Amino acid sequence: MNIKRITLALPLILSSTFVDATPVNCRIVDAGTVNLYGGWSYCNAFSSNGRMKQIREYVHPTVLQQRTIHQFINGEWLNCRATVPFSHTEDVTKEVCDYKPGVSVSVRQFSEGSAVFEINEGDRDGTIVSREIRLNGELINTSLGEVQVFGAIGESFYLSVKVTDNDGYTGTGSAGITIKKWGSLNPL
Repeated sequence: MNIKRITLALPLILSSTFVDATPVNCRIVDAGTVNLYGGWSYCNAFSSNGRMKQIREYVHPTVLQQRTIHQFINGEWLNCRATVPFSHTEDVTKEVCDYKPGVSVSVRQFSEGSAVFEINEGDRDGTIVSREIRLNGELINTSLGEVQVFGAIGESFYLSVKVTDNDGYTGTGSAGITIKKWGSLNPL
């Protein structure tokens, strides 16, 4: 009996959830005014016999100053483009929020005894001004977007990242891995 041994070389991937742009400090602010148009609108339309007819339609308040109006006259639909009269202005408000920065940390084991943590961060409404990276609780100093670790089979690593944005809000992300044996698989 001929038994073949196959070595697997697939990366093991584990990652934390990426918390992207959590809104905070939401508030309603003034956004100016808007013109509204409404009321009876008139325009001239031509019937199938070439005769001009004035048609009219009541238009409820809208931000559009032009409108196609329709009217059924003598067995046919007539339409034309009408200017809607100015009605009034209204104040407009909108919701504005600040956003927390987002951080994602993923980890891959590429070979026996080695793993790489990848760090992605971003701030929807500003910039990241500082970051704190801890490996197994110890503060490490790196400006790279990845951290490579080496360890024995069964050794565990946990990386946590805390970022602060220009508004003072913080975001966190983390991932962990236990170094696995890159074994063999007997398919028979």
